Amino acid sequence: MSAVAAAESKMATNHATVGGSFTAPATRTDANKSASEANPSTASAAVTATPSPSTSAREKAVVSSSRRAAHAVRHHPYSQVERTTDSTGTRGGSDNKVAQDGLTAEASLRAEAIAYMEKRHALDENGTGISPPPWFMPDRFAPSSRPITKNLSAGIIFIILSVPQESSPPCPVAATKAAVVKEEVVATKVDAATRAVREEAAATKVAKEEVAVLRVAVATREVREVREAAVAIRAVKGVAVVDTSKVVGDAVMAEASKAVAAVVMEEASKAVAAVVVEAFKEAAAVVAELCRLTMMSMGKSLTPKLSFRANSRVRANKSVPVPDPAITALEDKLIQVDVSTTMADLSVSKDGRFPVRPAFGTEGQPVVLWANYFKVDLKDKKGATFYKYSLTVNKPGEKPTPEASSETRPVAGKKLEKVIRAALDFLGPKIPIASEFKQQVVTTKKLELPADGVVKITLSDTAKPEQWNVNFNGPELVQISELQKFLATMVDRENQDTFPKRPVEIDALNVVIGHTARADSEKVAVVGKGRFFAAAGAQVDAAPLKPSRFGDAPRERPIQILRGYSMSVRPGTGRLLANTNVTHGVFRNPVPLSELFKKMGLAKMETCEDFARYGRQLKDVNRVLSRARVEHRIPPSKKGGLWTKINKAIAGLCMTSDGKKGPKDKPSATDRAAPKFDGTMPGFDFSSARYTSFLLDAPKDSEAAKLPPPKGLKFGQYCTVEQFFKARYDITLDVNLPLINTGTRQQPIYIPAEHITILPGQPLKMKLSPDEQDDMINFACRSPKENALSIASSARQLLGLDNNPLLRSFGLEVDKQLITVPGRVLTPPTIRYLNKDTTPMDGSWQTAKLLRPCNRIEKWAWIHFETRAPVRQQIQDSLDTFTNLLFANQGIEFRPAIRPAGMYASAGGGAESIESKFAALVPKQQLQLIIVVLPNITAELYNRVKLLGDVKYGVPTLCMQQQKLAGPKGPNLTYVVNVGVKLNLKLGGQNHQLKESVPLINSGETMVVGYDVTHPTNLAPRAGKNAPSLVGLVASVDKLLNQWPAYVWSMTGKREMLDEELVRGFKSRLELWRKRNSGKLPKNLVIFRDGVSEGQFAQVIEKELPFIRQACAELYGKNTPRITLIVSVKRHQTRFYPTNSQGIHKASHSPKDGTVVDRGVTGARTWDFFVQAHASLKGTARPAHYTVLVDEIFRADYKQKAANALEQLTYFMCFQYGRATKAVSICPPAYYADLVCTRARAHNQDLFEGSDTASLASGAAGPGRTNTVHKDLQDTMYYV
Repeated sequence: MSAVAAAESKMATNHATVGGSFTAPATRTDANKSASEANPSTASAAVTATPSPSTSAREKAVVSSSRRAAHAVRHHPYSQVERTTDSTGTRGGSDNKVAQDGLTAEASLRAEAIAYMEKRHALDENGTGISPPPWFMPDRFAPSSRPITKNLSAGIIFIILSVPQESSPPCPVAATKAAVVKEEVVATKVDAATRAVREEAAATKVAKEEVAVLRVAVATREVREVREAAVAIRAVKGVAVVDTSKVVGDAVMAEASKAVAAVVMEEASKAVAAVVVEAFKEAAAVVAELCRLTMMSMGKSLTPKLSFRANSRVRANKSVPVPDPAITALEDKLIQVDVSTTMADLSVSKDGRFPVRPAFGTEGQPVVLWANYFKVDLKDKKGATFYKYSLTVNKPGEKPTPEASSETRPVAGKKLEKVIRAALDFLGPKIPIASEFKQQVVTTKKLELPADGVVKITLSDTAKPEQWNVNFNGPELVQISELQKFLATMVDRENQDTFPKRPVEIDALNVVIGHTARADSEKVAVVGKGRFFAAAGAQVDAAPLKPSRFGDAPRERPIQILRGYSMSVRPGTGRLLANTNVTHGVFRNPVPLSELFKKMGLAKMETCEDFARYGRQLKDVNRVLSRARVEHRIPPSKKGGLWTKINKAIAGLCMTSDGKKGPKDKPSATDRAAPKFDGTMPGFDFSSARYTSFLLDAPKDSEAAKLPPPKGLKFGQYCTVEQFFKARYDITLDVNLPLINTGTRQQPIYIPAEHITILPGQPLKMKLSPDEQDDMINFACRSPKENALSIASSARQLLGLDNNPLLRSFGLEVDKQLITVPGRVLTPPTIRYLNKDTTPMDGSWQTAKLLRPCNRIEKWAWIHFETRAPVRQQIQDSLDTFTNLLFANQGIEFRPAIRPAGMYASAGGGAESIESKFAALVPKQQLQLIIVVLPNITAELYNRVKLLGDVKYGVPTLCMQQQKLAGPKGPNLTYVVNVGVKLNLKLGGQNHQLKESVPLINSGETMVVGYDVTHPTNLAPRAGKNAPSLVGLVASVDKLLNQWPAYVWSMTGKREMLDEELVRGFKSRLELWRKRNSGKLPKNLVIFRDGVSEGQFAQVIEKELPFIRQACAELYGKNTPRITLIVSVKRHQTRFYPTNSQGIHKASHSPKDGTVVDRGVTGARTWDFFVQAHASLKGTARPAHYTVLVDEIFRADYKQKAANALEQLTYFMCFQYGRATKAVSICPPAYYADLVCTRARAHNQDLFEGSDTASLASGAAGPGRTNTVHKDLQDTMYYV
């Protein structure tokens, strides 16, 4: 017997032993009785399936296989049942329950299997019957008698047909017979391929064929058992299987074929392997057809789940598909083509062309990673043609405004969606149509439109019927064949400078794939272009918010934090990909307002004792309610009538300022008399139904004008809202509830809160409180496994990616499994301190004596806010300890503080109190440092300190938390170390450097630059309307990469591309380098541009790069430096998940720090790569994405190793972030530039945060003006 047969026989024997442990009793027991009574349809099956001495071999085989299915449920490492441990430490819980359920389900499994085998006998043309697959037999396993492929396909058919099919029609006999015959033909091909492998091995005298076939058998058996377990579990739960052609035909057989391909290509002949793979693919199609014919009547889907474990003892890698070898081969081929091109064509983007990738990186330990991408199959291989229409909406008689913004469009938001839906409904379901319900419609054929392309519709669910015209402009042809050509070659010669590539086709595909979720608007909320949230129904995934505290009792919150999913189609090398990720958003809480107010403790308009506090609480709630969409319930005009409902947006709470016109408001014929608020508390901004009066006008409608006013009221006189509802509808209002304004602030309409319910799915753009931020972070921080599994299941359900007839009509199908990609784990550098070297572990390390401590601090002072003398003394003692620890551990030396020791400032005394202390200290003493001990960290107090120190007085400041500095045990050493590294950087010191030599940097001829822009987003309610965008620019000053002085300026708000100020800023950094390097300018500039999207890459080259070259020309003359410009992006949606224990971070289960990915989800010709430099402590790590836009350095100096050199430099630099003893997630130049922008925002808090106090700096900030850093600090790291 061959080695293969012996091994397989041993495997079969093991399974026979396991199967024997589930031997059924010879007679019907009470357990069988209860099972049959619970499910009468299986009672006879239970009796029939009981083994006996006369049972046929076929029935024995069936019984044995069903036992193994139950065994797989309990013991297979990838069965979709989580193991649990009971209080005694033994395995139990769901494990035992599933085992019992598996045994209970055996009866129906056996009966169905026997019926299937009988059917196979009946279909056999020779009349001899078809034997059961050998691998079902408990006593033998002989693949030499039947090929592996046929064994597997027959086994899959058996398991699928073993699922209980109550009231399912029989499989069409003729079609099944034809499929079986076809299967025999395919099996013959595989037999021939197997013989070819044997002959190849014999001819070449390679004794590896037995090993290859054995590995194939093990791989296919592993796949089979996984699928048996999955199907058995769903059989136990009574879940039917639909779309089996995908689950079985594609998923199982594709995995098996990959395993065969990998083994045979490694052990035998590539030519023969191709034959085997092709045979497997054909077999997969046969099995899929059999399954489709059999399961066509079932109504639920089986969703395969992603499996990966951190435990090295679990053979997780067995079920992980290898990265698609066809994609790897195409990437290598495209790179070889580029290498053969002349260097002059590839190096520099002086003509606006992006540099192509010089090679893929090779350094590091190889790993395989899951990526949060699904492959999108284009069924029409020749390329389909879509038709894309652009839409504009206008009222009859008005001209459409195609370029109008959302603020100036005649209709927007939900109403625009309703209008477009009505227009599409008018066109009917004749052809497949997809839309994002804003501006686009995509179809497979031309629409049958009116001659002028205008569809006229009427909205009748509004207060008054509304007429709208929907203009269909186009169509524009979308040639998917052009996209397919690009995917195959990654060359787009007609749009060489365009990025991202093929935007028209990609945009159309995004509309199609996102249509199903968008169409379900009652349950799905869509934010932006591609963020989807379940807003109603069972799929809602909301964070458990900590109750807010208004007073002494915990209260409900007016917001909810939801988990959703983002989805976008992206072109990958050789394939189309759907990037799907977990996302989170803040929404209004969809509850009745009366219920919300009561749970928040705000139903006290009549009983409130502290109106100042109550007013602040109502202001916070009004921020949420302002412009909210609500359901307004209108009482019937007659008793016994029906309530009506309308949806509309509201202004918010009723305020005493309602009805007052501004200086620019023009009078209108529809103006109503202003409301009155008699009896409200002076200075209180809100009012209730009892104290809010309005002028009761007579109806203008001719029929309504005949009706008398409500009983007890008169037209032309004021009445309260409470009186009106009592007289008109006989409704007694709760006057403790705040009143709601459903009109506008100038033209208010007041409705009681009892009749208002907030509609679901309304996102909020607002600044969260610290508690809400904590809730958001805790909710968002989930393990990689949890995120990956939810993407593979919940996301697909929410987005409607499975069994989607619309996608099929457009020729699209989204694979069910996430893709895998190759990655590498780079070796971290060694960190050098003054007294020792240290090697990072999991991305972090222990600090030591700083490399070069700052100059001795001769003159310094401290300010506190403590009124208690003993506590002040404790702060003084703790500061002495703090300075001693800094000197002992880090080498930073302090002289005693100046007298008087510690100056008191009143925390509640406003800006003047703390400014007076700065005024008294700085001019007279010429201080090097002011330490401010804060009782608690508040943004307003912190920003005030930084404004005084950085802008007005030009003295470094260090804010410390009193509780950490002066706690019961004195200063915490870890806290002291963290503060010390920041202080050293502020005062010009150097913390550490890398031991490893990076020639490009160590030459002392390369300056590294980073710059970023922050925009006025997430503004506080009182923030200025003209808040600018802020630009931060940092640059290294020597080869140590420790000091990064900054240059900052402002420009027009929400403008991304920089202006000519970049020339002055860049020149200032070059001049500072020359000052610090003996009058020499750098020969190389490595620039990291942070925060631009792919669509703005060309603008960076066209608009910003010329400013940089201009700055160089003005200082260098003709011999300008070489430039490499890289865009770094951290706000993207790509995530990677480990597949085994070798590439996993033990704490967070994210990929290991140092993981680099530059293929699989990148462009072969675009030089981009992902680096996860940091170790994620919590949640799923987010790698940084880098794209090279200009390269005049790396390809020239490193040739084919340019990718390795740039990836290593980027990774190593993440260890040189001076504020921490750990690697950071993004390259420090970009990180520091972001910090500069954040500090600039703090300097202008009256513009961004809406401070109540006037600006303290000279040249105070106002609209269009910003505070600038003091000249004494401009060449320092004041911002850390």
